[in-house]
Amino acid sequence: MQTLRPGDKLPQGAAITIGTFDGLHRAHQYILDEVKRGATERHCPAGVVTFYPSPQLVVHQEFPYILTPRDEKLEQLAAWKLDFVYLLKFDDSLRTTPATVFLEQMILRPLSPSLIVEGYDHRFGSDRQGDAELLGTLRCRYRFDVVILPEFRFHGAVVNSTRVRERLLLGAVRQAAVLLGSRYRVQGRVVAGRGVGRGLGFPTLNLAPAAAEKLIPAPGVYAVEVILGERRLSGVMNIGFRPTFEGGAQTLEVHVLDFDEQVYDRDVTVEFVERLRPETKFASVEELKRQIAADVGLARLILGDSEEAGDRGPGSGVGE
Repeated sequence: MQTLRPGDKLPQGAAITIGTFDGLHRAHQYILDEVKRGATERHCPAGVVTFYPSPQLVVHQEFPYILTPRDEKLEQLAAWKLDFVYLLKFDDSLRTTPATVFLEQMILRPLSPSLIVEGYDHRFGSDRQGDAELLGTLRCRYRFDVVILPEFRFHGAVVNSTRVRERLLLGAVRQAAVLLGSRYRVQGRVVAGRGVGRGLGFPTLNLAPAAAEKLIPAPGVYAVEVILGERRLSGVMNIGFRPTFEGGAQTLEVHVLDFDEQVYDRDVTVEFVERLRPETKFASVEELKRQIAADVGLARLILGDSEEAGDRGPGSGVGE
């Protein structure tokens, strides 16, 4: 898959879709399927037009709730075997560009698409004035087809990025995975910690997220799977502020079961399987140690039930 920007030589006559695609959840996958189907029928390239940074970070600069930062999004789109992603810089200039100008100057003239696929509620341009009606107005002049897909529901539930974020901020990672079509994941690098977990008998990997804007699920303890190189390992992750000790900034620590290797400065991916409990302040260190042991036991049961899912690759989905 090519990652293209303005000024690059662009494929002509492609089947495309335009959007932020934060999360690449089931509704987004529905659109991508239609783009690929349209490209196959027309014997043309299939592509996505998306934005960096995420529009939410420009419009709402205090919004640290991005599901798929740029690199992660590109990685997931590549797994769809698209021909290209056209990456547009989203800034105040683009945000205030009228919808017709945006569509003609940044999409239709540079790309000359043969097909544009969008969801029923897609909006673009200044004040979100661009919509399916505008696409229909320009389709004859620029000779492209338009497919507007209806609202996507999964098992009767509406699927969108807002609902995924809400589930994650409540710690409902299993429900979020159903909407996403795969487990939610956080990518990052192992950094040196204070050795608190090792002192308790449960050594942890301290994770620094790869992207500061990445949404971190609610504080608590989670059963997780850890991808380290080619290995997929079981673990228990704590997200929180260490209330039993001194507290402080939020930390992400994962105790990898039956593992005691030094892996500082290694990149890892954590997939969230189930929330075990909220973060709790304990009366003593001994009480905390007993609870961690119970968390590990429960995680083993949960992850043991998920062995088949754990054998799937990094792009694995969740069973229904």
